[in-house]
Parts: sequence; structure tokens; C-alpha cells
Amino acid sequence: MSHLKYSIYISLIILLTACGGGSDSTHEAVIVNSSTYPYAIVDTNQSLCYNSSTGSPETCSGAGSDADYSGNHPSYTLSSDGLTVTDNVTELVWTQSTDINKDGVVDYDDKLSQTDAVSYCVSLSLGGRTDWRLPDIKEAYSLILFSGEDASAYSGSDTSGLVLFLDDTYFDRAFGDLNSTVPIQSDRIIDGQYASTTLYTSTTMNGNTTMFGVNYVDGRIKGYPTLTKDYYVRCVAGNTSYGINDFVDNSDATVSDNATGLMWQKDDAESTDWDEAISQCETSITASYTDWRLPNVKELQSILDYSRSPDTDNSAAIDPVFNASSFTNEEGVTDWGYYWASTTHVGYSGDGSNAAYVSFGRALGYMKGSILDVHGAGSQRSNDKVDVSSEPGANSATGANGLFYYKGPQGDILRESNKIRCVRDIDQAISNESNDQPNILLIISDDQGLDASAQYALSSDLPNTPNLDSIASKGIVFDNVWATPACTTTRATIITGKYGVHSGVDFVPDILPTTELTLQAALKADPKTSDYQSAVFGKWHLGGGNSDLSHPNDSGINHYEGNVDGTLTDYSAWNIVVNGVEEPILNYHTTEITDRAISWANQQTKPWFMWVAYVAPHSPFHLPPDNTTLSGTVDDLTNNPRKYYLAAIEYMDQEIGRLLSELSEEDRSNTIFIYLGDNGTPKAVVDQTVYPKAHAKGSLYEGSLRVPMLISGVGIDQATSIDSTLINTSDLYSTIAELAGSTSITTNDSQSFAGLLNNTTLTTRDYNYSEFKSTDVTGHTVRNADYKLINYEDGSQELYRISNSIRETNDLLQGTTDMTDIVNELNTEALRIRGLIP
Repeated sequence: MSHLKYSIYISLIILLTACGGGSDSTHEAVIVNSSTYPYAIVDTNQSLCYNSSTGSPETCSGAGSDADYSGNHPSYTLSSDGLTVTDNVTELVWTQSTDINKDGVVDYDDKLSQTDAVSYCVSLSLGGRTDWRLPDIKEAYSLILFSGEDASAYSGSDTSGLVLFLDDTYFDRAFGDLNSTVPIQSDRIIDGQYASTTLYTSTTMNGNTTMFGVNYVDGRIKGYPTLTKDYYVRCVAGNTSYGINDFVDNSDATVSDNATGLMWQKDDAESTDWDEAISQCETSITASYTDWRLPNVKELQSILDYSRSPDTDNSAAIDPVFNASSFTNEEGVTDWGYYWASTTHVGYSGDGSNAAYVSFGRALGYMKGSILDVHGAGSQRSNDKVDVSSEPGANSATGANGLFYYKGPQGDILRESNKIRCVRDIDQAISNESNDQPNILLIISDDQGLDASAQYALSSDLPNTPNLDSIASKGIVFDNVWATPACTTTRATIITGKYGVHSGVDFVPDILPTTELTLQAALKADPKTSDYQSAVFGKWHLGGGNSDLSHPNDSGINHYEGNVDGTLTDYSAWNIVVNGVEEPILNYHTTEITDRAISWANQQTKPWFMWVAYVAPHSPFHLPPDNTTLSGTVDDLTNNPRKYYLAAIEYMDQEIGRLLSELSEEDRSNTIFIYLGDNGTPKAVVDQTVYPKAHAKGSLYEGSLRVPMLISGVGIDQATSIDSTLINTSDLYSTIAELAGSTSITTNDSQSFAGLLNNTTLTTRDYNYSEFKSTDVTGHTVRNADYKLINYEDGSQELYRISNSIRETNDLLQGTTDMTDIVNELNTEALRIRGLIP
């Protein structure tokens, strides 16, 4: 199932204001993808960039601060009666006013305890709705905007000039009540905290039960006492899915949240200061993505898990799908960190030298000589971006780790070396340049020769493969493609662009040296194709008989999911390796590999190269799922193995159809599809009316070497054609590189046939070559347009005119015609290829 199952894509033209804002800012029309998710994060509305050292506004440079990125722009609709406000991004509906006693003034008399606030909202009937509730902390935080200025340093009493962290064109303004006569309370202007239903699973201060609240006056989340303090109340209705994450571990060091449309790095890192945190994310290439950024504070808060805390779970306040590194805090106990956000926390005077952070561990403070969790894991606070020791109002003390700094009435402990966790958009819009680069899907079947391929009509009992037929009808069927006699050796030619004599992989089992530059690694290294995301799914079989689980990744494959060994003993009970980690699978291999390929492809936001290698129809021959025409009995399998072999091809065709249909329409229209067999049909199931049994897989004959290849898709101009150009599987290396846009990826054995696909310039092969070593046969073979010479290790030779017959039953060296010139020509070419002559 697609990881984008909740998303609705809308293509818009919008106007973006250049960073720096103001009426003279330039505007630029761009096409972007807008996605609606059940937990859509409203942008922080921060439009200015700030110098980290001076705090002064400066022109945005695209370096990675919050204002360099634009998200879901805040958008609200006031009801006709003026009583409710709909957030058009989150689809949450809010009470417009905080004046709950309806006396026309928002003051302390409108505040309630957390318990009473819950009851008030539940009993509320307003705007024709009765589904009101007190928001949880994530719902309440959805309204915060970081175009506000922290009023903590303001010493006056006139609030008219203060800029709230809330859109006060739609919502009323609420500050602390300086005139309150409630004896136990002494409000400050910044006491504009709003209640939520989210209670801290631990306690703060000295054992206080604690509620998390949002303060739209100072722009923070903190933990507040539930029993001794009252709060403003704003009720919410609608979208009960908001704030519920839908995390998926992508098994490539990333985690997708399908509820928000954000992809996160699974692991965190450490930064020396805020600027360095931004730089780390901007230069990150985790899972081959190059569009990582430091999250804004609302994005970062979205992955907090308020049901967890260090005291109750001995972990960070985050879902266990993530890895969170611990450390020893200032008190000397194990803790988890503050995480930098890209959002500047602007002070009352417009000072932008502080940045927001979110605490996934204890939010510590130093009070009366004690280090306490003063605000709880899940708080959002801020401190100096560069040097906390120079922060105005900061004091120092000594803790378990030496000197530390703290500030404010709760003694918030300041750290400039905070944690980072980078983020990117799942459905990041693809640039126009990227749209010029096609996706490339290479599908490899295992042990399928021409006699088992419906597109060649060589046999009378061909599989029913409507999806492969469709690919063929829209593109090119190649009938002169040479592979090698076995799967490992063929896969090595594709991934290296080299014959086995040059890559060192010429028998089974053999190990592809990890020093070889694989096609995937070459694409990533070339600046013209470095945007390509690549993955391999299914059979690997390039790591020897007992493959290291990390061999695919060690060979330059950024993302791998499949079986690293050659085949399966049971198609429905096998072990999958996901980027070096092995786990058991009880799902039919063809289905499982298809599922995983679909999932990965539908997460990509840049052009991709996906290699899908099925084990089907390789032995063991068996009854595939959903097949009602075969009995599946042992006797039937034993007596009619070819029927079951063909049935596996038919089921694979069905899954290929599902793979293609579940790609997005945009991907389908911008993808080149390549289907290839890795070698000929096995002896046990070869159609002997086409090839003699001895000429099947594992030999140097056409029944072993000549394989099906179909290509169609974007830019393929020769629809419904048969092409007899000599092609080697090694040619896929340079061809795919050229199709992707590279002009520099070449090897000595690989010859691009990309020009053939779009009717442009093409230099064709004059000769083709293959080789193999095994206990049954060792040798090499070379051919030209008409003749094929086989040289065996014992010195014997065979010569056939295969332009006349692919059965190779008439060895011309056994006849009376002098074939010396042809033999010498082909021998010379073989010696040249093998590097024995210039």
C-alpha cells in the first residue's frame, strides 16, 4: 500500500514573498504540490531571517532557516455569526473568543482550572455544534504563529503594541490580568496560557501534577500545575484525527509520517550551535535524499509523544520507531535532549538571536540550588543560537558535568550544543529540471528464456501475460539480447557494465567485489544524475554462496530489500534482508517484493531508478497463489513441471500489472519500463521443440544466452516493433546512465543503445560476447550478425550460423566448407575482448 494513502494532491500556482517581507518584496509564480493530510502542519508564518550573532533581521539567503521554507500558509475563515473560526489547513473549528463569561472583557475571570476547562468545552453548544472539546496540546499548538514577539522582556502595561503568537485578526487577544484581585494569583502580562487536555506522564517542580499549555504571549509550551493555577480556554471541534501520527519505518534510516506528509531521519545527531545544526541538515544525504532541512518548531513538535517521558518509560518523549540518543544531564542522570528547530524565537525588541527548541527529555531548570524538571518532556522553549554564556540575563552554576547556564524565573537551563533530527517533505515538488529526467524501472525475471515468453511466439504452450504484452505493444521487443548462462554472472554484467572476465564474476557462486563502481553508485556520483534515488528489491545473488547481509549496501545500493542468496526453498517462507537486517517473511515472494517496490516508489519525490528482481519463475516449481487451473499435487508437479513454471510467470505478470497500476499517474507517464530475463529456461522445463535440452540454462548455446527484453515508456518512439540489434546485458549499464541524463558514465564493455529507443544516433555492436565457468561447461563465445563461435576450455570449438537457426544443431566446423576466415575473425575479437591482444 502506498505510504501516501492519505494525501490529496492539488496543483496550484501561488505567489511567494521573498524572504525579508515588506511591500517591496519581489514575487515569483511557482507551481507547487499542495497536500492535505489528517495532521497537516500549519506553517509558522515566519517571514524574516535573522543574524545569529546580532539578532538583527537580514536578507534570507536560502541557508536553511525557517523563513527560507514555505509550508501550509495559515488560512482561517470566520463564521457568519462571528462565533467560530475554521482553520482551513487543519480543518479544526475553534471558538473565536476567550471571553467565556461574556462580559465583554478578557481577564482573569475568564480563566478556569484544567478540570473545569474540560467540563466547560464538553458542555458547550455554539455555532450549531455540540462536539466541542478542550484541545490537546498538539491541537492547541496548531494555532501558534512565530511572527509574534516574546513579551517576556516588556515592562509596561499597555498591551496594544504587543505582537501575539496568534492571528488576532481572527481570534481575540488575551494577556495576563494585571488587575486581578484573586489573592493567590499575581498575573503578569505574559500569563496568557491556554489549557489543554494533555497531562504530563511524570511531574514537574517538586512533584506537581502537570498540564501542558500553550502561551501565545511568549510563544512557548510549558508544563503548568493542574491544581493551583487557572488558564484561558479556547475550545475546538472537528478533525479528530489531528495530532495522531502514522509512522512508517522505511528501513533506510528514515521514518515517514503519513499523517503529516513529513519524512524524518530515524537517528538524531549533535550540533555545536544553531547554525551548525542547520548546516548539518542542509548537507545531509540520508537515504540519498538531498532536500533535508532542520525542521521548523511546529514540525518538530508534531513528533513528540506526550504519552512517554524519561521518568515513566526510561526513554525520550518520542515514538520508539525513532532512535533517540541519551546523555548525562546537568543533574547527573540519564536524560534525552533539547532539539533545535529552524525557527527563530523573536524577542519583544525584535531581537532574533534566540531560536526555539523542543525538549524530548526533561525540561530542566535551576531553582534555589536544585536542578529540577520544571516544564516537562514535551516543552518548547528557546535560547541563544550561538553562545548561551552571553545571553542577557543568563547566570551560571556548577552541576554534575561542570559549568552550566540558566535563565528566567524557573531557571531554564540553556544548552547551545543541542540535538538535531532533520526532516523533508514526502511529496516535495519535483523541479522542472527533474521532470526532464525519467524514472527507470528495471524488472528482472529469473530463468525465463524466449521459449517461455509470449512475446516471441516460439512455443505452443506460452504463459498468459497481458501486462507484459501491454508493455511490448507500446514499445520494443528485442530478439537478439545476450545474457550469460546464469543469474549471478548476468546481474554482474548489468550492475558493472563489464563482462565477467573484467569484473571477476564469471561463475556461480561468485562475489562481486565491493570496489566495483555499480550503476547505482555511478548515478549518484555524477552531478547530472545525482538527484536519482535508487533501490534494489528482490534477488541479489552477487555476494557468493553465503552472502554478507550488508553486501548490497556495501556495493553502493542505498536501499535494498530482498533475498541476498540465489533462490528460495519455499516461496512463502523465506528471510528478507532490509539494508543489512534480516527477518522472516511468510508472504509469497513475488507479492512481497511487489508490495515493497510500490511502497518505495510512491514515496519518491525525485527521479528514481528501481531494480526489481523476482525469483520467479526459478525453481522450486510450485503452485502460485490464486491459481485454480492446476491441482498442485506432488504427482502433477513431478510430471508437469513446465505448467507450474509457466504459472509462476503468469502470477509474476499479474504482480507486475499491480506494480505499474499503483504507481502515481505522474510516475507512470514519466517512466521507462525495462523487462529482462537473466538467462535461459532450465533444462527441466525447457521447450525441447525450440531448444535441445542440452542447450538450456547453463550452456553456451542460444537457449541459455538469448533472453527476452521488452522496453516501453516515456521517450520510446518505436512502438510495437521487433528489433534485432545485437545487445549485451552489460549494455544496460551505459544505456540506463544515458537515459538518466549522464554523458560521462561509460565502461569498456558497455555500449549504450539509448539512441535506438528514440530514433537518434546509434552506434551498434558488430560483435557480442558471453562466458561462463562451471563443472558442466567452461568457455566463452562470440558472435557477429551471422555466425557464432564457441571456445571451450579444453580447446574444442563449435561454429553455428545462428542467423538461420537458433537450435544450433549444425556445427559448421564438422562440415566440408572452409570456415577459417570466420573462425579467425571471431577468435580475434574474443582475444581483444579478453584483453589478450590490443
